[in-house]
Amino acid sequence: MYLFDTNVISEIRGLKFGKCNIGVKEWLSTISLEQIYTNLIVIMELERGVLGMERKDPQQGEILKILSIWV
Repeated sequence: MYLFDTNVISEIRGLKFGKCNIGVKEWLSTISLEQIYTNLIVIMELERGVLGMERKDPQQGEILKILSIWV
């Protein structure tokens, strides 16, 4: 079981854009989705980040909102 913190989830978002750390990418390929967990504080931090981005850059905020649906 792995409890993902905000920084790990933020790093994983970079996979789609080819910006994820190679070590994180390789490590992720060794674990299954059933082993991954997070907590409510992380979800709140991610939501707060999306809301903040929407204010600064509405287009980027919309993209982040779409990507954050899986959380």
